[in-house]
Amino acid sequence: MKFFVLNIFLSLGLTAMATQAAEDLVIEDFEKKHGDWTFEGSAFTGYGSGDYWQPGRFDRGILRTRGHRGYALLKSWGRDGRNVDGETGRALSSAFKLERNFIRFMMSGGKAPGQTCVNLLVDGKVVRSATGNNSNQLEAVAFEVSQFKGKDVQVEVIDRSKGPWGHV
Repeated sequence: MKFFVLNIFLSLGLTAMATQAAEDLVIEDFEKKHGDWTFEGSAFTGYGSGDYWQPGRFDRGILRTRGHRGYALLKSWGRDGRNVDGETGRALSSAFKLERNFIRFMMSGGKAPGQTCVNLLVDGKVVRSATGNNSNQLEAVAFEVSQFKGKDVQVEVIDRSKGPWGHV
C-alpha cells in the first residue's frame, strides 16, 4: 500500500512527518516557505508573505495545539491569534498530480462540515472533506484517493465560521 502524504497540520500545517515511509511524497512542508497558495479573507493573514513560521507557530496565541510533529503549521487564527474564532477565510494550494492512493494529514479545530474543513478538489469540486473534532488535539486523517490517481487536484482549507470552534 502506497501513501501520498499531504502532511497538513490543522490548526493546519503541511509539514514533514517524523516517520515517513520511503515511498511517501511530501506535498507541502510548512517548516519551509510555502509553495503557491492563495489566501482569501482574514483567517490566514500573514501567510501570503510565504513564511509559515509567523503566524503559524503552535505555541503562540491564546490557544495551544497538541499532537503536532514539527514547529510550524497553517491555521485560521488570524495574524496574532487574538480573534481565533472571529476570523474567516480560505487557503487554496496550487494544483498537483495525485500519484498515490492516500493523502494523509494532521488536523484539529471545529467540527462544522462545509464551514471549518479541509477539502480535496478535483476540477474545482469537493471530492473529499474532513473537519476537526472541536479540539486543539491534532489527529491523523487520511483520504482514500485511488480513483483520482493521475488527476490534478488542490487542497482547500476553509474557515467560514465565527462561532465557537470557528477555526481549523
